[in-house]
Amino acid sequence: MPVTDDFNGKRITVMGLGRFGGGAGAIRFLAARAARVLVTDAAPSESLEDALEPIRDLVDSGAVELRLGAHQERDFTETDLVVANPAVPRPWSNRYLQAARSANVPITTEIGLLLGRLPSRTRVIALTGTAGKSTTAAMTAHALRRLARPGESVHLGGNIGGSLLNELDRITPQDWIVLELSSFMLHWQAEAPSAGAWPVHIAALTNFAPNHLDWHESENHYLRSKAALFRAQRPGDIAIFPDEATATKFTEGPADRLLVDTAPSAPPILLPGAHNERNARLALRIVAAATGAAPDDPTLHSALADFPGLPHRLQLVAERRIHPGAAPIRFFNDSKCTTPEAALLAIEAFEPPHGPGADRVHLIAGGYDKGADLRPISALAPRLAGLYTIGATGPALAQAAPRAHRAAVHHCETLERAVTTAWSAARPGDTILLSPACASWDQFTNFEQRGEAFTTLTRTTIPISPQPDAKAEPPKPREQPKPTQKIDAEAEPSKPRKQPKPTQKTDAEAESSKPRKQPKPTQKTDAEAESSKPRKQPKPTQKTDAEAESSKPRKQPKPTQKTDAEAESSKPRKQPKPTQKTDAEAESSKPRKQPKPTQKTDAEAEPPKPRSPPP
Repeated sequence: MPVTDDFNGKRITVMGLGRFGGGAGAIRFLAARAARVLVTDAAPSESLEDALEPIRDLVDSGAVELRLGAHQERDFTETDLVVANPAVPRPWSNRYLQAARSANVPITTEIGLLLGRLPSRTRVIALTGTAGKSTTAAMTAHALRRLARPGESVHLGGNIGGSLLNELDRITPQDWIVLELSSFMLHWQAEAPSAGAWPVHIAALTNFAPNHLDWHESENHYLRSKAALFRAQRPGDIAIFPDEATATKFTEGPADRLLVDTAPSAPPILLPGAHNERNARLALRIVAAATGAAPDDPTLHSALADFPGLPHRLQLVAERRIHPGAAPIRFFNDSKCTTPEAALLAIEAFEPPHGPGADRVHLIAGGYDKGADLRPISALAPRLAGLYTIGATGPALAQAAPRAHRAAVHHCETLERAVTTAWSAARPGDTILLSPACASWDQFTNFEQRGEAFTTLTRTTIPISPQPDAKAEPPKPREQPKPTQKIDAEAEPSKPRKQPKPTQKTDAEAESSKPRKQPKPTQKTDAEAESSKPRKQPKPTQKTDAEAESSKPRKQPKPTQKTDAEAESSKPRKQPKPTQKTDAEAESSKPRKQPKPTQKTDAEAEPPKPRSPPP
C-alpha cells in the first residue's frame, strides 16, 4: 500500500552510516522521497568502503552528501530531522545530539521511521533478549511462511535481514512483520518524543543476562531498555517469557503473559545444541499465539522441523581430515556470538548427547571489549581441548584461564593464527569453534566480516586433501639389495633398506615381506647374529667373545670377533648396518684385508650348522 510522506525538500541528517544495513536502508528511503540527505560519520572513508557501497549510486548522482571523518555541529542544528544510528555510544551525553535537542530538532532511528509508518492493523512480532534473538526471529519467520495463507507475506527485519523501510509499499495489514530489536533500538524508541504504544501484537524475550555495559550506564539501564518493549504494548497484546524467574524482572506492561516452559517440547530440528531447542520452543510458542493453533499441533512442528539455521550462528562451514580415512575435524562459525553467555551455550551444544563433549572442542574467543565479565569463558579452559584467544580481550582471557592438563591456552592475537594453531593441535573427530563471546569491532567491521574471514581461512589456510602422516600410512617396502651393496648402505645410511639380516628376527621380517622398523644399535644385532651358536651371554661384548673363543688364540680372531672388536672400538654407534661384515667395514678405522669369500654372511660362513627357524 502506498505511503505518503512529507520529506520532500526537507533537510535530514543521518548520523552514522551503520554496519547492518539500517543506515543504508534509511538513506535510500529518504532519498526516494526527495529529501535532502546528509550522511555524517566520524569514521574515515577508507574504513567505510563496504558500508558505502549500497548508496554509492546516490552519492555519485548528488542525491546524498557525505561528511566523513568528523561531525560538524551545524549539521545537527540546521536540519529538519536527525536519524541516528542506534549504536551511537551513550546518546544521552553525545554533544552533537545534545545540540540537536537544544535546537528542538527531532531525533529518531531507522526502526522508529518503520514503526511510525506501518499500515494500520499490521501484525507485528518483536523479539529481544541477550542471546538467541536472531535465530528465534528467523525460526519464527520460517514457520509463519510455511503456514501462510494465500495473500499473506512474512517480512523479517530490524537487527536482522536489513531495513524494511523500502518494503513499506508492499506491506499489507494481512502480512506478518517479524522484528529483532536490540537494546540500543529499544532505548531510542522509548526516549523518542512520540513514545507511547507501539503496534507490537506479540513481544517475546529469549533470555536475559547483563550485556553491552560499555554502552548502557548499568545493568539496570540495560534491563530498562529491554523492558521498554513490553511497557509499550497495549491491552490484548501478548508478552512471552522463557520462564517465571525471568518474567518477574519484567513486571511492567498491560499485555497478557505467557511462559515458554509450560509449552510442549519442540520438534526435532536440524540445529545442534540444547539452546537451539529452547529457541525452537520459544518460536513454537510465538507461532501458536500468532496463528491461534495449539502449541502441540503437528502442523506447527512440521513447519519448524526443516529450519536450516542462519549464517554465523553455529554454522558448520568445513570438514577437514588429517589423513584419508580419519574422522573429520569440523569447523563451526558462531561469529554472531558476542556474549559470554552465548559462548557457553555454544559449548553446551557439543556436550552429549548432541556431541562428543567439550574436551574435543578447540574454542577461538576474544574481540572488542564491551565491559562484559569474561571470566566464565576463561574458566572453561580445563574442560576444552584448547582455548585460542584473539583481539583486544585476548590477553585478559589468556591470563585468566587456568592451564590444565586437558587444555592448552594460546594467545594468538589474530584469527588466522588462531585457526592454524588450533588445526595443528586438533585430532580426528575434534571440533574447531569460533564463538568469540565478544563484539568484532576491534579487528573487523562487524560479526559477518569476522565469520566470513573464518570461513575463508578454513578453505584456504587448511588443506582440503592433506597428505597422510607417517603413522597413518607406513612406508612401502623397498626391493632387497644384494648383500654386496656395502657402499650403498654406507652412502645412504638414513634410508631403510630390505637387506637379508644376520638375525632370526630380521630373517623373519625378510620372509614376511613387511617393512621393518629401524634396527637397534649394532651391539644387539651382533648378539642376535651370534644367537644360533652355543652362547650363554646375550650381549655381544668382548667378554662373551672371550668365553666363546677361550680355547683359540686371540691373534687370529674369527670374522665375528673382528667385527665385535671393531664395533667396540668406535662406540657409540647410531647407524645400524645390514650385516656383520658391513658393520665391520663401516666402523673400522684401519684398512682391512680382502675378506674371504666365505665371510659374506653368517649363513654362508657356517653352512653345515642348521639355523634355528625364525619365530
